[in-house]
Amino acid sequence: MDKREYTTGEIILGTVFAIWFFASIVAFMLCAKTSGWLALAIIGQYFFVFGLVALVNGLKNRDFKPVFLIFLYAGAATLCGGLIMQYGNEALQKKFTELIPYIGLSIFLVVGVLSFFNALVRNRRNQNCTQVVKATCISVKTRRSQTSDFDNMGKPVRYLSCPVFRFYYRGRKYEVSHNTYTRYCEAQEGAVYELYINPEHPHCFREEGEEIRLNGMELTVGVFFTIVSIAGMILVKVLG
Repeated sequence: MDKREYTTGEIILGTVFAIWFFASIVAFMLCAKTSGWLALAIIGQYFFVFGLVALVNGLKNRDFKPVFLIFLYAGAATLCGGLIMQYGNEALQKKFTELIPYIGLSIFLVVGVLSFFNALVRNRRNQNCTQVVKATCISVKTRRSQTSDFDNMGKPVRYLSCPVFRFYYRGRKYEVSHNTYTRYCEAQEGAVYELYINPEHPHCFREEGEEIRLNGMELTVGVFFTIVSIAGMILVKVLG
């Protein structure tokens, strides 16, 4: 299992990100009691940039999560709110104040809708993977864990793993990976596994035993958040 080496560019970007990360926190703390609009703008850009970096990294690794968009949305709304407080005219400030409850509730709406459709898309993808092939695990990619992860034995996990498989289908060689790093990876380099692939798009696959039914929890969260947010907006409109 080869540990991932970081390039000079990645180290530089990581250093810049770390400086921005801590500088934003310090700036927010300094402005929180002296300049409310600037504090809002700082925390807004903080969440927006954080979400943007996570989104780009997730798309690069084919590991998109709806929560990335929530950070972008909340960050943009907070940033705009701070700027409107300082530079907006009285009518614009009044309008933004009226919209604050809707903006807050719409975050839950975004969570609900994205969770619901994410479950449907993943379910459809997995249901189309019906062709069984024998695949060899040719490597297990690793990267350092950025959180305090622990394995099933309670031991700290320093590296997350992601298997890469090779198989042959209709005379062609394919090397595939979900590019999703996890501490639960049990694939061993050189071992042979059964994969279920989409006959029309062999790069789309699911591993043996991977869930093919709808994710009940994700669907429940999606429906619940959607209903609550819409009901909240209606209530705010009626009471307002």
